[in-house]
Amino acid sequence: MRNTHRRHARRALKSVCAVAAIGLAFALSACSASAPPATVPTPTETDSANAEACKQFAAATMTMMQAVRTDKYLEPWNQARIEVDAAYLKAHGDVRDRLQRLMDSWPDFGQITIYRNVDPSNQLLDDIGRACRADGAAVSYRTFSK
Repeated sequence: MRNTHRRHARRALKSVCAVAAIGLAFALSACSASAPPATVPTPTETDSANAEACKQFAAATMTMMQAVRTDKYLEPWNQARIEVDAAYLKAHGDVRDRLQRLMDSWPDFGQITIYRNVDPSNQLLDDIGRACRADGAAVSYRTFSK
């Protein structure tokens, strides 16, 4: 008889443990179901240390293109140089270095408008654009047309 009681006790204990395990699993699944899903942040323009500088660079290219299309080019051409300088002062790393190269090799207006020698200037602008994108800054800039 003792063996019979032990068997019944073991079965009862197994049943209680099984019920407890099922209850615990249900309770844990209920907790995890109510938790909000994890989200992965997406990079934005503000993630870049050069976001503002790249934005100013893009604005400067627009001013440069306006200068090329007007009879009164001197004021917008000089304004574009001031805008590039402002971008340079806010920039860091490769973006700053490339803006410095543009400032050091500022395009000659006659070369751009009369001789249509735009390739060197466009290369400088593209170099800055690539540096901005590599830094995580979204940038939409203009280049000179041939």
